[in-house]
Amino acid sequence: RCVRVFNSAPEEEGKPQPLAKTFDLDAVLNAVDKVAQRYDWLSAGLGALAGTSYGVYRGQPVGQALGITLCATVVALAVDEMLKDGEETN
Repeated sequence: RCVRVFNSAPEEEGKPQPLAKTFDLDAVLNAVDKVAQRYDWLSAGLGALAGTSYGVYRGQPVGQALGITLCATVVALAVDEMLKDGEETN
């Protein structure tokens, strides 16, 4: 499957103008799948969610707490990746 993306340039004869490139949706989905399999999203997300629950309990706005959860999850995954790289080089 390929996906054609259209730009916001003026239309000619009522047809949107396609961008010069199309991308393979299956390749994108495969790349996302590889990332999802490589990292432990569940433990990183649950740990961050525990902190979020405490913040909301103490009166922090929910949107702000979820933003912090997202950042904490990404940091946890990055630290995990750095630790794995360190183990491979030793």
